[in-house]
Amino acid sequence: MRPGFLFCHDPLRPARPDPEFAAEVTAVRAAGSRLALIGHDALTAGDPRGAVARVPRDSGPYWYRGWMLPGAGRAGPGAWTGRTAGARTGHSA
Repeated sequence: MRPGFLFCHDPLRPARPDPEFAAEVTAVRAAGSRLALIGHDALTAGDPRGAVARVPRDSGPYWYRGWMLPGAGRAGPGAWTGRTAGARTGHSA
């Protein structure tokens, strides 16, 4: 399965991507790639399951494009919740 892309959601409108990443979201959509939204605030507050609640279970690997994460957060959603959807960053590529 081709990797999709994880973006942080807009903290004020969780169903939408963070506007800071609008250009990247537009490019991903134009390329026909999958994208999912995560809650950066929930993740950094210690609620990994809440952070990835919008990521479909077993939906394949993802490239993470969002705000910086603390060291443990870089492992990806599979490590955050036990799901099989892994995240890739420049460090894990």
